[in-house]
Amino acid sequence: MLGLATGLSHLWAFPVIGGLLVLGGLVSMLVPWRDHHTIPALDGASPPDGRRSFEQAWDGWQKANPDDGGARPIVFVATAGGGVRAALWTTVVLDRARQLPEFDNRVFAVSGVSGGALGATAYLAGLSSGAAGPAGPCAQPKDGLCGFGTLGRAMFSADMLGPTFAAAFYGDLLFTFAPRPTPINSPVALSQTGPRAWRPPPAGGANGSRRGCSTTGRGAG
Repeated sequence: MLGLATGLSHLWAFPVIGGLLVLGGLVSMLVPWRDHHTIPALDGASPPDGRRSFEQAWDGWQKANPDDGGARPIVFVATAGGGVRAALWTTVVLDRARQLPEFDNRVFAVSGVSGGALGATAYLAGLSSGAAGPAGPCAQPKDGLCGFGTLGRAMFSADMLGPTFAAAFYGDLLFTFAPRPTPINSPVALSQTGPRAWRPPPAGGANGSRRGCSTTGRGAG
């Protein structure tokens, strides 16, 4: 494309590349409805706020961990950012921690930033989409991963950059010179790669259950 623009510049004695840059700048400044980075909204009324209060979360944690006279450790998960690497490591670490007895029930709160938040979300989504009953113990695979570790590695090993860069080049670049948004753009591509790579774990069961290697419930708040 640069070669074609350079050739046309010589042929027409006109700076084609500079003209395109000026055109893109004018379109971006003069057309107010060009923003295609708006988050899609749900149809109808605003969605209900499903967040629980601290008191509700604490009450749920106590019900999931009844006082039997023994120790009741409480777990707080905090995971830092770092892109896909942080997301993958978060799922792997939580996967290994789930091999501890009743780990899921012991978790009270999960906090994360950037890639770490993505990994924490995959962990919580795995709990929510799994079978309601507890999963039985499963055989240890060769790589030491089970449950969310395998699930997270499969999800975060998917190509998330290729579709985003392709949409940025063929969609966003064309959109720079057009007053109307294109159906293909990098925000949409990036928002769709995660759901496409996500494969919810199947129902619990022995030997191969992807929900975890230990018999656990769901106590994360």
